[in-house]
Amino acid sequence: LCLGRWWMLRELAIGSVYDGVTNLGLLVGAYFPHDRHRKFRVKVRRYSSCAVRLLVCAARGEDWAACQAAIWRDDSEGQLTELEKDCLQKVAPYQRVMMIFGWILTLIVEAAHIDKIPPPNINAFHVQLLAARDGIQLIDTVLNTQLPFAYVHLIALLVNL
Repeated sequence: LCLGRWWMLRELAIGSVYDGVTNLGLLVGAYFPHDRHRKFRVKVRRYSSCAVRLLVCAARGEDWAACQAAIWRDDSEGQLTELEKDCLQKVAPYQRVMMIFGWILTLIVEAAHIDKIPPPNINAFHVQLLAARDGIQLIDTVLNTQLPFAYVHLIALLVNL
């Protein structure tokens, strides 16, 4: 049970988040390759990095102060503004990560509109971000769902023998 649960968490949850972030970086680089997009690409990269760090903090159950210290300790590039930090502080730990993915999607939609990229081409971004969001939700569900008592497993084993 524990090994299966761990593997599911690793493969379906963490894997989908990392795949989503990695694929998002690939798509952003492919659709927005020019020098005029540099600030946009850097902001998406910073948001993505911050989202992964916030996910780790949420999974560890760290409070906001510890999480903030871990993330902004090496924040020389200014990953987030003070207003963004204040917005994140007001929501639950896993919601912080989802909020950042929402910000990324907003940036992508705005950039695509400016560059006149047809809406169907943006679907790939939606798919990656929604898959990552589903992974975050699965992590939250698995880590915050109580496992059955061990003696229930023992009784079930004895009954099935």
